[in-house]
Amino acid sequence: MTASRGIIVLMGSGELTSTMVEVHKELLARLGAAARAVFLDTPAGFQLNADQLSQRAVEYFNTHVHREIDVASLKAYDAGRTYGAEIAFQTLRTADFVLIA
Repeated sequence: MTASRGIIVLMGSGELTSTMVEVHKELLARLGAAARAVFLDTPAGFQLNADQLSQRAVEYFNTHVHREIDVASLKAYDAGRTYGAEIAFQTLRTADFVLIA
């Protein structure tokens, strides 16, 4: 059995700007039309506007990238011990593309 190889893309900031639309489209195109995209909110979890950032990512992908993106929400350490965390882990397990901002 051969291991599947993925792509890791590191972006500084601006991952949800108009200049990154084509980058996201190209990366998703490499994964195929059925690729599942997920936004992980953990790094922004300490911010008061973390939920708004997640919503902004969903709207950005729908409007500009023309793809759906789900949210895996793990904003705090304690969240890793809840039913919500299990849902987030399952969402990540089934993702083909993970955006972390």
